[in-house]
Amino acid sequence: MRSLLDPHALSLGEPQPPKQVHSVSVSMPTWDSVVGWGKREDRVVSKMQTVYPRFHIHQVLQDLGAIVRKRFDIADSHLDCMLFPSESTAQRFVLQLRAKDTGKTVEPVTFHLPDGVSTENARWGRFVAVIYDRDLHPQARKTWCILGDGMSSRHGEFCKDRIDIMHSRSPSPAFQTAAPNSDTTELVPAPWTDSARREKQQIKKQIAELVTSEKPGSKRVSPDDVFLYSKGMVAINYVARALLRTLPGSEYNGAVVYGWPYAETPKAVQMAGFERFTLYGRGTARELDELEALLKSGQRIRVLFCEVPCNPLLESSDLLRVRALADEYGFVVACDETLGTFVNIDLLPYADILMTSLTKIFSGASNVMGGSVVVNPQSRHHGTIHSALKSSFEDEYFPLDAVTMSQNSSDFVPRVHHSNTIALSIANLLSSHPSVHHVHYPTMVTSAPLYEKYRRRNGGYGFLLSMIFNHATSAVCFYDALDVRKGPSVGTNFTLAIPYAQLAHFQELEFAAEYGVDRYIVRISVGLEDGEVLMERVREALRAVERVEGADVGVNASASASPHAKL
Repeated sequence: MRSLLDPHALSLGEPQPPKQVHSVSVSMPTWDSVVGWGKREDRVVSKMQTVYPRFHIHQVLQDLGAIVRKRFDIADSHLDCMLFPSESTAQRFVLQLRAKDTGKTVEPVTFHLPDGVSTENARWGRFVAVIYDRDLHPQARKTWCILGDGMSSRHGEFCKDRIDIMHSRSPSPAFQTAAPNSDTTELVPAPWTDSARREKQQIKKQIAELVTSEKPGSKRVSPDDVFLYSKGMVAINYVARALLRTLPGSEYNGAVVYGWPYAETPKAVQMAGFERFTLYGRGTARELDELEALLKSGQRIRVLFCEVPCNPLLESSDLLRVRALADEYGFVVACDETLGTFVNIDLLPYADILMTSLTKIFSGASNVMGGSVVVNPQSRHHGTIHSALKSSFEDEYFPLDAVTMSQNSSDFVPRVHHSNTIALSIANLLSSHPSVHHVHYPTMVTSAPLYEKYRRRNGGYGFLLSMIFNHATSAVCFYDALDVRKGPSVGTNFTLAIPYAQLAHFQELEFAAEYGVDRYIVRISVGLEDGEVLMERVREALRAVERVEGADVGVNASASASPHAKL
């Protein structure tokens, strides 16, 4: 594991890590730049060299899409396109766009190499372009973000290099074309074997070993109980759809999200098609009382989704009570443990399904996407869930993405331990400063005793923390002065900060605030930098806050302890 010795903020729009085609974060170095992105102001958007791939269309895919539109002579028309790795992923997108039956164009077009090419070229040298009316673009962007099914940038590169020898086929004659070039003699062999099966199996084996419970008598998790997906949101969507397909009865057609979730999770659960959906967004005992009363009255649910700990409040759900309710009323517990990590917490005694965004700290390098689902071998629902996931599974994980993920994750465990140590030190530093109203970290929140119940013997408290200042102006000042990388994502090898609500809930700030996510909350994901260097960066930012608030910080802080102060 290599420490990063000199963290600094990058210029607006620069990829993070810099000078890499497949970076999954982008620099947003000032509070104003994050707000400008939320408003989609051209002064910010025009500077973006890349964006988190589910939030925006990667430049590689934009370039490939332009080639597609040019082939069909629609570059200057009212039609646009989005790209998908398979017919099934494209079909899910098509169904969402056609749901309102507007009569507007929504046409999937499959691009593929000619017969006679190698197996790997034939398997991965194909994609589906969904041609759609530009009037549907808002719905298209929303669906792209929530489902996460879009083509990866590495897959896009692979197909872009081969597009001239690809045919296109479609139910519409207008989109059926022969390849411009029929010569396949110089087709480059794929730089992997067997769809990177070895690397994918290695990832599954690593996850299975780490996720197995420490509790005496626990059954070891098999790699066969681990499913790999192209993104974390894809994993969540697959779980939601699988559980909807396996309802014990129509009365179970309901889903609950308990605790404050990642922004897209409730939307994905609803998009899966559950008739009833309830968000218990505070994750309190009172909300569990409400759920229990509902269940006692005869209503049933199929699944409860939760996160341990949740983002960005770092609270932990009461999984002991959730498990007891699940056992009594027959629902499935599906838990996202991305922030807790397999290294720190032991959740299989309480959850039937564990979901992880491998894009985050499992990879760390911020240059590849991925997701996983673990089906608990001791769950009473194991057979049903495993069968449903297996029957719907399609390997859409592009081989070079899997190879990159396998390489990145080789030092996953020591990276987690390093970040644990530094994050705890930073949380303690911030919580002792009079300008800080509250720090959200697993040791400092009301659910801290619950986290302790889940913590492994050698586990720590994680890499993520958030803080609320006494004054809104202090939050803005701190973020602007903090000289580390700043932008979307978490779990990166470099420390990464963001005003979370301004990024994830810009269009729903009041809604998020109702559930405790303050509009001025600042989140820090701690990376691999030298601990003392990073602590000094935080101290420098706090000194900037002190200068803004005035020399007598204590007097200023006591004058207004409201975390909801206005600018």
